[in-house]
Amino acid sequence: MNINICKAQGPDKIPNIVLKTCATQLAPGLAIIFQHSVDAGKLRHDWLCANIAPVFKKGDVHLAENYRPVSLTCVVCKLLEHVICKHILDHLEENNILTHYGVNGSINAWLSDFLTNRLMKVVVDGEESEAVEVVSGVPQGTVLGPRMFLSLQRLT
Repeated sequence: MNINICKAQGPDKIPNIVLKTCATQLAPGLAIIFQHSVDAGKLRHDWLCANIAPVFKKGDVHLAENYRPVSLTCVVCKLLEHVICKHILDHLEENNILTHYGVNGSINAWLSDFLTNRLMKVVVDGEESEAVEVVSGVPQGTVLGPRMFLSLQRLT
């Protein structure tokens, strides 16, 4: 219900207004899909794709360096990321442990899958580039990306 309908849709092309308007009807089915994803420690392949939209910053509109890339990811996956993140943080807080002690089991497998085999493509005015593999870093435009980045920084 908290989905911002003004934000752009991800590569799955599901408009945010559809997810918000139909939340009550979609929730039971999404809960099953989410639980299967966590139990298997795997994400759907299409949840690992991002569309990169260049957003103008300032200066000459004809220069590529005056644009910043914004990564648009699947909103349904972001919903699951929120669930995963809440459970991880609740677990760490309830047990008074730091994140560097690790996460085990299917959540660990899910996080590993979340960080690997990701694809991105540039989308401008409805035209798409070929998808390329993201080979480093944490996924931009995701819920867990910033937290994963901070966790990785603490470990190095």
